[in-house]
Amino acid sequence: MVDGWYDDAAIALEFDGKLKYTDPWRGRTPGQVLWEEKRREDALRSLDVRVVRIADEDVDRGWDALDRRLRGMLGVAGPVDRRFTAVPRAIGRPRVG
Repeated sequence: MVDGWYDDAAIALEFDGKLKYTDPWRGRTPGQVLWEEKRREDALRSLDVRVVRIADEDVDRGWDALDRRLRGMLGVAGPVDRRFTAVPRAIGRPRVG
């Protein structure tokens, strides 16, 4: 599951905050979180999905550069022969219990 998705261009957006890496939850260490993120991104890239990681600084001071980068990437269609299926989920977090 990714944080954002541009289907036609096969671009996955991942929003990264420092807290995810410096104070992880579920009993994981920062190293485990980083390794899990790396493996997930490797899996996406192996399917010809382009991944854009977005940090707070990109939304704040770096918005213009991020906007140019995304627009450039969106101008290139994603793979014609897809080895993946995009499945939208309901808006918001899934309910537990």
